Amino acid sequence: MPVAFMYNIGMYKLAKGELDLSSANLGVALLNESSTAGSEPDVTKLADFSTLGEITAKNYERKTLTSLSVTQDDGNNQVAFTAGNLVYEGLGGDGQDDEITAELIYLKSNDDDDEENVPLFYMEIEPLHTNGSDVNLNVHADGVMLLKNKASS
Repeated sequence: MPVAFMYNIGMYKLAKGELDLSSANLGVALLNESSTAGSEPDVTKLADFSTLGEITAKNYERKTLTSLSVTQDDGNNQVAFTAGNLVYEGLGGDGQDDEITAELIYLKSNDDDDEENVPLFYMEIEPLHTNGSDVNLNVHADGVMLLKNKASS
């Protein structure tokens, strides 16, 4: 089963009320197999990962999450954080390919500086080799994050 988690700093900011997922400026970095981001949950800045391992495929650039939404579902005792799907046009090709193995969602600083960008969510994906085609990354049907209460209604 793929690894998916929220970084400790993200949980802290959410619990302290310092992070509003419905209006935050959230960026997405695509990672390759060299990344250590999936094994360092206590990192507080993107620059502090042993190896961020961001892909270098042709036409790749970090994206900003859009259509952010937080919804409460009393019937299922849960709260979901969702966002819009991501499209990367013509990713890779011309000998500048890479393999995407994970997505990292982070809280963007004003100038998108990794010395200030805060990691929030890490999600492994089925490895995807770029080849110049468009890449569509769809948000899971349950959302980016699902908080679920075990209590029954």
